[in-house]
Order: sequence, then structure tokens, then C-alpha cells
Amino acid sequence: MEPNPPVAVVSYEMFAKPFSSEASDKLITGEYIIEGEDKAEVDIISVDTATKTLVIDGNIADKLKAGDVLVVEDSLDNDRVYTVVSATDVLGNTAIVVDEAIPSDAVPLGELLYNTETEDDLLKKAEEQLHEILWQLIKNATQKGKFYFSAESGDYRFRFFNNYGVDLAESVAANFNKPLADEIAGLVSGKIKITGSTANNGEYTVSSASANGADVTVIISETLPSAVADGEVGFTETFNYSARQEDNSITVETDLTVNLFKGDLITITGSKSVDGNYTIFSIALDGSDTVIKVEEPIPSDDNTGELSYSKTFRIQKVTPGSVTFKGGYDEKAVQLFIDFIIQKFFSNEGFHVVEHVLLRPKVKGKHFVDAGAGTLTEGLAKLGSLYFKKTLPLFSASNSTNVFRVDGNLTSFLDASKSTAKSGEIVISGTGENDGLYQVKNISFDAVTNRTTIKTEENIHSNILFSSAFGNLSFLKGTSISDVSSGNFSITVSDDETLKIKAGDVVEIRGSTGKTNDGCYQVKEVTDYTGTQEIIISRVKTEIEDSLLPIVLDSDKCDDCKIQDPYTCIASVIIPHWQGRFDNMDFRRFFERQLRMEAPAHVFLIICWISCEQMNEFEQKYKAWLIENARKEKDFGTLSARLNDLIGILGRLRNVYPSGTLYDCEKDETLENAIILNNSVLGND
Repeated sequence: MEPNPPVAVVSYEMFAKPFSSEASDKLITGEYIIEGEDKAEVDIISVDTATKTLVIDGNIADKLKAGDVLVVEDSLDNDRVYTVVSATDVLGNTAIVVDEAIPSDAVPLGELLYNTETEDDLLKKAEEQLHEILWQLIKNATQKGKFYFSAESGDYRFRFFNNYGVDLAESVAANFNKPLADEIAGLVSGKIKITGSTANNGEYTVSSASANGADVTVIISETLPSAVADGEVGFTETFNYSARQEDNSITVETDLTVNLFKGDLITITGSKSVDGNYTIFSIALDGSDTVIKVEEPIPSDDNTGELSYSKTFRIQKVTPGSVTFKGGYDEKAVQLFIDFIIQKFFSNEGFHVVEHVLLRPKVKGKHFVDAGAGTLTEGLAKLGSLYFKKTLPLFSASNSTNVFRVDGNLTSFLDASKSTAKSGEIVISGTGENDGLYQVKNISFDAVTNRTTIKTEENIHSNILFSSAFGNLSFLKGTSISDVSSGNFSITVSDDETLKIKAGDVVEIRGSTGKTNDGCYQVKEVTDYTGTQEIIISRVKTEIEDSLLPIVLDSDKCDDCKIQDPYTCIASVIIPHWQGRFDNMDFRRFFERQLRMEAPAHVFLIICWISCEQMNEFEQKYKAWLIENARKEKDFGTLSARLNDLIGILGRLRNVYPSGTLYDCEKDETLENAIILNNSVLGND
């Protein structure tokens, strides 16, 4: 039967190596169930078995689509799941045709249950919770008290759960003590030794060994004298080796990676120079050899003598022909996984220091910003004209008459009158002394010479003779706009010359209704559609202003808490609350004290221990601002937006305190993350 409420299942896997999908690298698998809203219930008022139609009370046709799953309950014969083919409004009721046969039209007809959330709604809800799901996964994976062992899936694996007791994941590796049983079954000596027992001390020959969950049972050839389960059972294995001083490593020509772990003790005896006990720092397989790096220094290169290791276990049960004990490899597997999680996710005790003086406002005025909703408005009575830069070579210039001359007729594009839509300005470039902006005083065209003469309001500094003409004259050419798209950020015109517009060029709209779209825009691309041209804009010039850091003047605040100047001699210290020792309140107090002692006496520190989610947002916005602020040629629109984003997240940062767990002091073996009076903050998870 369909679940009520409907659910979305988020499945996940974790691998030991980044970007790996190899089965050998898979560590855990799991899933998290997200519940949707309860199904809505409506009465079924009639059934047509021939047409496979259910008619229900009320119009819900717009809430159903082909493929939706429905459930019928409390009917005489029709209780089951159905798939929607179609749903139609029939005089205020809904006729629903289903894919499956309907057994009966006998009463009671029952109730119909349907989802009020679509599949897309559930998927969106799941995506919104992904970060929190992953955080709960790695956070709980660091707490040994959240782990337990189960053979429910068929093999003996570890699982861990969240604060509500819901399982989060299960290990891929299983039957952890089997390698130990195999090791004992394959001992070179073939012997185990019992010590500390009242009656069973001595060596015994191994017949076989097997693992069952946490227990390892060794079958022996001899008969044990006593049925009392006491003392310890153990064994010792010896190997040839090669020790290297340079990298502090010991190599053994066989695979010991399943027999030894980090922290285990190995012993070298009978050597010339390296006798002693060594603690394993790391162990890895190199081809068919095992390379062991140790914590203690190796005095010199050596390969004489023997390397040995011993293992002992507390005896739990005996029979005349067997010994049973806890292997402990399952607990080691859990610890290794916890160490892996801590090393990957919780071992970066870094922090950020943001000096507030660097966040002072710098930008105010009109600058280009990214286009967005509302940049262009469709459907205006007057769409206006699009103006773009047109450049022509200068023919000549006269400083006595203040005129420039160019080839071609520009009278349709330039005008001295400010009441027309024509341009009244020209820009001269590439001439040196005459470069600059000029206002048109009057303009005339000589059809005989095909030349336009432009007289300017401003004086022209030097003559340019036609025989040695150089430089350019530019002006804004206008063309009528035929269409505007707010969704595509596009402007459509009919002017082939717009194809000369390049990405990054600036165009201007003038004359739109109420000046709604009037302004300057930066072009992304221009596309020709045989007679019409579509100009896609990427940015718009608009009034912007940097945000200010908040000023705290609340009357209910103490004098020391009021901040009238949030910039001078103030810095924010942003610290990840979950990393390493940072989740320990005692260490936090120590660290905060050290920060304040090491900071200059005149600098006030705002220290904030923030969540993983907030750190992700803060670091993205902080880095984006650092990059923009460091540019030699600044884009002030982007710089202002990045600063405003950074100030926004700084104002939303909130301290996160270590989560606590309530324990029964008499029953629980650990007090990990215990709630301690005056050291924990109570609140909602």
C-alpha cells in the first residue's frame, strides 16, 4: 500500500577516496526518509467498472495528472492502489479514469486518498535538506555511542543512528572478526596459549577457528581440563623483516594489513641494532609486501633477527574442545571509521579574521550591475529607440570655424536640438589634442561632396587637413525598437549596423513609455534573424550604494554592547564550531581568551563559532569579495554587490554550541557529549 504521508528517500554512499566509485572503496551506504504532507481524503460518490471511472465529491481535477497514484480505502471490494489516466471536472465533481480494473460498484464505495504534494515538491524538499542530512551523517559518525552492530542484513555489520534513534547508515564491510579467525586457523605454529587460568594454562593445537558476530571460537585438538571460563588466550607470530631508518619503516614480505592496526605493538628481537618494541603509526600494502611505519625512531637499517607480534584475548566461554572470546576487530573497525571521518571532516582547525575597516563603503553612484527580474519591461505603448556607438573616420577639422567633417550624411542621426531623439553629442578620438566630447551646434550635408559638416559649441584646438586626416568621430546612432523580452533580456531592432556591436559594448534605450526602460545596458551578444537583430543584454547601469555594517544603539543594551562605529578597531573572528577541539566548551573558552590576549589592545574582537552550512555560505561570499577587491581594474557594480553579500552574511552569523546527549550514568559506558550543568545550552535540535 502507498505510504501516507508520501515519502522521498535520499540514498547515499561514502567512499574512502575522492571521486571514486570503486566497490572496494565503498565504506557505508544509507538512506534518509523525508515525509511529505498527509494525503487528502475525499468521498467516492459513484463507480463505473466498465469505463474504469471513479467519481468523487468536489473538483480536484487540477490537482491530478496522468501517472499519479491514488488509494481507495474503506470500500466493499475496491481497496487498492490505482494509477490516474485522466481527471475531468464534471459539474463540480471529478471523474477519474484509472489504469487498473475496478472490481465492484457495490456500496460502500469508500474514500479516495491522493497526494497534495507533487513528486517535484517532494524532490525539492529533499534537495533543500541535503546539506542537513549530510551534516547529521558525518556528525553522528564521530560519536562512538551512536554505533551498534547488527546481522539483520545477513552479515555482521556496524550501523550508526541520529539523536532520534533513526539509523543513518550501515557499513559495507562485514564479519569483521573473520580475518582474526582465519589468522588463528592459519598460524604457522598451529598453537594457541592459555594463561592466567585456574586449570587450563598451557599450549593447545588449533584444529579450526570461526567468527560469529563479535565472538571468535577456536576448536582445539586437545581436551580442556576445566569448564571454568577464565584467563586469557593468545598467540605469537614471527616474520623476517627489513628496517629502513630513512623513512622510519619496516617491510615484511607478506600481507599483514588484515592482522595489524594502527596503535598495535610489534617487537624486534635478535637484531644487530634495532631490538625493541615499536608502535604502528600506519600500515599499508605495497604489492605483496606490508610496509609498516612506526612512531618510535629506527636507529639504523637492519634485517637481522625476527619481527613478532602477540595477541591476547579474555576468555568468555569454554567447552572441552573449544575456546570462545571477543575478537574486538569489530570495535576496531568502528574506531577506524570514526578516525577516517574525523580526519576528513573535522581536522582543519582554521579560522577567518575580517577587519571591519576594510568593509567601509567605497561605491556610490551609477554603475553596471547584472541584469535581473525587472531589468526590462514588456508591453509598453512606446518601446523607444536603441542607441549604439557608430564610428567614422575624420576627414578634416578646422579650429578657426570649429567644424569637423566626415564622409556620408549624418543629418538623420545628429541634431543640435535637445527636444529630438537624435544624438546631440560627438566624441573625437585618436587625434591627440582634439580628443574629447563635443556638443553639436549645427550640422549640414553637402550632397556634391557627400560630406557632413558638424559645427561644435566647444572650440577645436588644432587643424586637421584632409590631406593627412587621422582620428575618429563617434556618436550614438538610434534605431527603433520593435520588441523587448524581459525573460530573455533581449531587445529586437531592424538595423544591420547593430551587427557591428560587440560583447561588452554599451547601448542605450531612450523614449520608452514613462522612461521605464530608458537607460544604459551592456551587451552580451547580437544575433541576426534575417531582417531583424536580437541584442541580448547582460548588465544594466543603475544607482547603487554599498551597504553599511549595522550600528547597535538599542536602549536595552549595556554601554559596552552598543556599537556606534562598527568599523574602527573592530574585527570579526569566524570559526567553524565542529572542527577538532572547537566543539569542546572548555577549549573554546581557552581559545577565545588566547585570541583576545594576542590581539592588539585597541582592537575589539567579535568571535563567532558558526555552523558548517553558514561557513559554506560565508566562505563563498568572503572569497568572492576578496577577489573583486583585489582586482587592479575594479568593476564597481560587482564589487558593491560582493561587499553587500558579505555584510549580509556577517549580520546573519549565529553561534552554534556543542550538542549534548542525556545518559543514564549507571547503565551507559560512555559520557561522550554529555550535558553538563553550566556547560551546555538547551534548545531545539
